Amino acid sequence: MSAELQQLQASLVRLHASGHPLGLSRDRAAGLVRDLEGGVPLPRAAARAGLASDLVAPCVQARVSDQPQALAALMRVLGTVTAHRRVLRSAGGYPLVLAVVIALTGALVSGVMGPALAILPLAAGPSSPALLWSALAGALVALLVLAAAVLGRLSLPWIGSAWRGVEGYAFLAGLEALTGAGATLPDAVCGASVWCRGAARARALALARALNAGHSLPELAPLLSPLETSMLHASARSGALPATLTALVQQRRLALARQVPAQAIRVHTASLVLAGIAMAVVGGGFFSVYSQAVGGG
Repeated sequence: MSAELQQLQASLVRLHASGHPLGLSRDRAAGLVRDLEGGVPLPRAAARAGLASDLVAPCVQARVSDQPQALAALMRVLGTVTAHRRVLRSAGGYPLVLAVVIALTGALVSGVMGPALAILPLAAGPSSPALLWSALAGALVALLVLAAAVLGRLSLPWIGSAWRGVEGYAFLAGLEALTGAGATLPDAVCGASVWCRGAARARALALARALNAGHSLPELAPLLSPLETSMLHASARSGALPATLTALVQQRRLALARQVPAQAIRVHTASLVLAGIAMAVVGGGFFSVYSQAVGGG
């Protein structure tokens, strides 16, 4: 067994032991390595072992010559990407949780406490604080829209930049891993595009077509900035692609270390502001019901 296959097997087992979704049990990892060593095509070997498709598809698309090296490198990239995505998804779930809690609190005040207080001797006739509950509904809708925008990865300036940054990092780091494993640049672009979606995937595939045809590079925003595009093109022509990719990936990694927590803080802050407005409305509704019950109007 080659050293690359041994390292791949050990990495998969370690990930499985730590509960990572990319990992495999010892038996499955050993089976995968045996199949690869015996010449079984990667898609078939991965299907037998249950290896994540996010690791297999880029290697197949890029037609890498050193599959164990590519898989090991892609595992490291996906580990970083998964951590950032988990932070952003947690931030998106925060306003959703607040909306549920506030909706339950509002329902408790209007549906349970209101009728209970209305039976007191001095209670006035029931009133309809429509303005208060309309404001509560507006705050709840705003919380739900905020959660949908974050979880849906909408490209909004205030909350979408981190998702774009993660996607750009995954693409560049995927290029570095796949070209390092023997893939040509056009094939590596096709392989790394598997991790992109929407407009970013369309830009990546347009780049692969331009590289294959020898045409000038297309506009790659929002996937890559104009500077990154020009650096990628110049380094590919001058033979400095590995060093350039390493530098671009490192720059993206450092930027994400600031960008992702900053976006999470912005989402949390906006959620707390909206939740504060909603709770103030609930408190106002409760005070209105309580004043009618104990004061008679």
